[in-house]
Amino acid sequence: MVFRVFLTGGDAGRRTSLLIRALSDLRVISGGWVKLTLSGGAERVPGLVEPREAAAAELPLAAFEDSRYSPEALLSRAAAALDEGAAREMCWLDPLLGDELADGAIAARIEELLGLELPVIGSVAAREECPNPELYDRILSRLGADEGTLLLDADALDDGALVARLREWDVNILDWAHHRKFDPQMKLRARRRKSIFPE
Repeated sequence: MVFRVFLTGGDAGRRTSLLIRALSDLRVISGGWVKLTLSGGAERVPGLVEPREAAAAELPLAAFEDSRYSPEALLSRAAAALDEGAAREMCWLDPLLGDELADGAIAARIEELLGLELPVIGSVAAREECPNPELYDRILSRLGADEGTLLLDADALDDGALVARLREWDVNILDWAHHRKFDPQMKLRARRRKSIFPE
């Protein structure tokens, strides 16, 4: 079962746009973070929002003035965002393996989370953006070798192919989540039911 899907390569804004376009139904129920562009007039700055707020890869600066991105802002929110993703059983990390790896405790929490049977969606930051390249390489290597992780190269695939692969994963993960939630309940109900007919 593929639990995790990440886009690699290409432009960060394009990757965010593709994730939102293909997986918006999961975005609104996920915990985590999204780094995107805030724009207002001639000003364009990086922003940091919750997945449910990321309706597009570019949002109006006037409405999200308090969401300007900085490594410190991400580090201050990362632990709670990861906890929320685990609690919601759906985590959106766009990007992954970026500034959050500057904090050892947060990096350890990410590695733990990536080992769970938990749907995780996102994109992989460029290596040069990571403050800990050695840790970046180690985690990315593990993801690449993991049968439960799908890495899609945005440099190798066009938008249509990427969206198709993401939507295919979306259907599979929603089907898995549905059965995980309802199958145990149905079995429990069946055990509780008693036949009114003698055996």
